[in-house]
Amino acid sequence: MVDFDIKLEATSNEMQDLRSKLKLAQKEVSHEIQTSIISIRGDFQAINTENGDLDQEIQKLTSISLKNEVLLKKMEDRLRSNISDQEALLQKYDELLTEHKQLEYSYSESCAKLESVEKEVEQSEMKEESIQRLERICAEQNITWMMGTSAAADSDIHHQLFSYAHSIKLTFFMFEVLIILVA
Repeated sequence: MVDFDIKLEATSNEMQDLRSKLKLAQKEVSHEIQTSIISIRGDFQAINTENGDLDQEIQKLTSISLKNEVLLKKMEDRLRSNISDQEALLQKYDELLTEHKQLEYSYSESCAKLESVEKEVEQSEMKEESIQRLERICAEQNITWMMGTSAAADSDIHHQLFSYAHSIKLTFFMFEVLIILVA
């Protein structure tokens, strides 16, 4: 039994040593675990802080994005308005160009008519001068005719010449009115 007691004591001492080593190992492991936990907590807090910073950055970017969307919408509306205004101006320009061409054509026609009327007026003036000469000649011949012809025939010729002169004067007056209207 002594042997057994010695073995028991040796085993007991060995167990005690193992317990001491186990406690020491437990303390070391516990210390390492706590160090790791502290490190992990620090990393976790850093990640949380970084997440918070990222959340704030995302909120700022979202706010900026919304502002940019509003600005882009305003710019788009302004551009659409400008395009609409330019299209209206282009249409007005086309209308004015068409009107200008019509006026230019009317002006050309009026110039041609005026030139024609001026020629007719010139011819009318020449006719007026001829009529005045004829009247003078008739007046001079009237004296001659009075000497050699009857007064009734003279009066009839004079009346015809006067009517012809009056119709030419009326035509001349109408040409003047036409020139004024064309101008």
